[in-house]
Amino acid sequence: MLAVSARFHGGRMSNVSRVVGTSPRKRGSATPRARAQTSVDYKTIFSPQIYTDEHRFVVKRTKKSALICVEKARSSPRRQKFSKYNEAMKPTTDLCDAFEPKLANGSLRVLAPIFLPFGKRVMFSGRVKTLKTFEDNSLVKQAVESAGEGRVLVVDGGASLRCALLGGNLAKAAAQNGWSGVILNAPVRDADEIDSFELGVRALATVPVRSQKRGLGEYGVVLNFAGATIKPGEWCYVDRDGILISDESLA
Repeated sequence: MLAVSARFHGGRMSNVSRVVGTSPRKRGSATPRARAQTSVDYKTIFSPQIYTDEHRFVVKRTKKSALICVEKARSSPRRQKFSKYNEAMKPTTDLCDAFEPKLANGSLRVLAPIFLPFGKRVMFSGRVKTLKTFEDNSLVKQAVESAGEGRVLVVDGGASLRCALLGGNLAKAAAQNGWSGVILNAPVRDADEIDSFELGVRALATVPVRSQKRGLGEYGVVLNFAGATIKPGEWCYVDRDGILISDESLA
């Protein structure tokens, strides 16, 4: 079998950059015929298709021809563990339409649209863990360095815009430890770094100043911000249309 490495531009495979492997004639390289057939197969089979970096391209060679095949790469153990807690959720618009009585009685609440999106995860959901603090991210660090188990960390930072409560290092820790997302009534920093991690983040703004670290704050308290009450253990649903807080699971 001959392995093919490919270059991607905007999700499309632009060209096969090299062919390596074992052939009957010479170990470590493909025959000229295989190289020529590779080019033909790529143009006829793959040019109309869209692929991602999760796909792997291989050349399966017989005595008479070579054929390019595409395979989906296996998920890593960490990603499999993370996905166990993050099953596909319905869009928040559909949830609002389906549960209008809950909106009316207040058991389903919508946060005011004052948050900016960060992180790779555009749509996320999970059980809520609450934290109240002010210009101090010591307990944010403690939380994201613990097992997230698909939960959403909701932090009331008092809407202070003077310093960030989440940066690149803490976002990386949250993604690695299985947090579904983080919602901050405060700013973030290292926005480009945060956008590179498999995590959903909503925050008021960006600011380059880091917070103090005095160990201040409290977990498991009832929060009130963005026009809604948020209790520990409730459920949070987030996508590009907004943020929902529910007394119970809507899955």
